[in-house]
Amino acid sequence: MSNPESPPQTTEPAGGKTTGDSVRELLVAFRKEAVATREEAAATRAAIDARAKAQRRTNTWLMLSVASVAVLVALVLVIQVQNRQRSAQTREVIRYNAALSAQIVDCTTVGGDCYEQSQQRTRAIIAQLVETNKAIAQCARTADTSAELDECVNDRVGPAPTPQPANR
Repeated sequence: MSNPESPPQTTEPAGGKTTGDSVRELLVAFRKEAVATREEAAATRAAIDARAKAQRRTNTWLMLSVASVAVLVALVLVIQVQNRQRSAQTREVIRYNAALSAQIVDCTTVGGDCYEQSQQRTRAIIAQLVETNKAIAQCARTADTSAELDECVNDRVGPAPTPQPANR
């Protein structure tokens, strides 16, 4: 039997190591393993942080790209709307110019209504000028004053007509 008050005795294994040495070796190995695990965990954390940073950078570029494409699409739509408006304005101007062109052709082509009306007005004015010149020549022989000349011409030809605007 062992004495309860006696200190525990360690027995030496066959290799000459004591149990305390084995425990120490296990503790040293455990510490080395713990240090290696900590280093591995730190390396893993660093790799995860680097991957997260790269992913954020990729996400940022992706968002910028999407925003740029959205702005370009919006610009294309604005340009398309403006082109439609300008096209409508251009069609309106073309219709207006076609009407003006038709009127110009009507007034400059023999046989057109405007041309014929202009010819009639021109003939009437020339005939009136001829009549007025004849009246002036005849009245100049008998009139002594300018007032008498005017009265004589007005009696023969009539008062000067008021110019009328052309029909359009």
